Amino acid sequence: MEPDDLFSHLVILGLKPETARVYVQMLWTQQTTEAALAEALDIRPERARIAVGNAFETHRRSARRGAVESPVEVVTGPAVKLRIRQLVNSVRHEIRRLDRPPHLFGAVNRAEIEQLARGVSHRVVYARESLELPDYLEKNVTPCVEAGEQARAAADLPVNMTILDKDLAWLTRPEDGPDVTLTIVYSGGLLEALAGLFESCWKSAIQLMALTATTTRFQLAVAAAQRGWM
Repeated sequence: MEPDDLFSHLVILGLKPETARVYVQMLWTQQTTEAALAEALDIRPERARIAVGNAFETHRRSARRGAVESPVEVVTGPAVKLRIRQLVNSVRHEIRRLDRPPHLFGAVNRAEIEQLARGVSHRVVYARESLELPDYLEKNVTPCVEAGEQARAAADLPVNMTILDKDLAWLTRPEDGPDVTLTIVYSGGLLEALAGLFESCWKSAIQLMALTATTTRFQLAVAAAQRGWM
């Protein structure tokens, strides 16, 4: 999904155009300060502040009854990994993920393999840079695909994101590196927009070849070249 498509989707969901522009800018560029948003969108800082507030308020009103009061939760520092583990343990049916570096955990994804074994489906789109990381294909992607993960690949992805069931999504900023900030978005209009972003990326991504322990980087490189990635 391109920025213009996400903008249109947000407007359809009920966000005001200026609010939608600010939200798209935040998602695509990870700009979060009023000054940066105002400069990028050529609006006054107070307008950027109001637009961000409107986005959160729209989400709050659209969230289902009984959901958490705040539409967005921000976690930083050592609590990030613990919060992710808590959220992952709550999944019931499906995880959808856009995978790009940096990764917070080690190459081996034992949690996903255990979830697949108990019937939780996983759909993952991998950015090319993830597949090019040392050991990531062999120790993470291949074992998960062999366990039942549905995997596709894309030349690039706009964000690192995981969606749990239809309840929530979390995003991390690639430029943060190890000092990551985790942004959690709860059910409502903004989550629907993120789900639309995933489905658009999934639709345009290529299906990975049948991965086995003997799949080589050369084979992946050939497939990437055939699709114009190189």
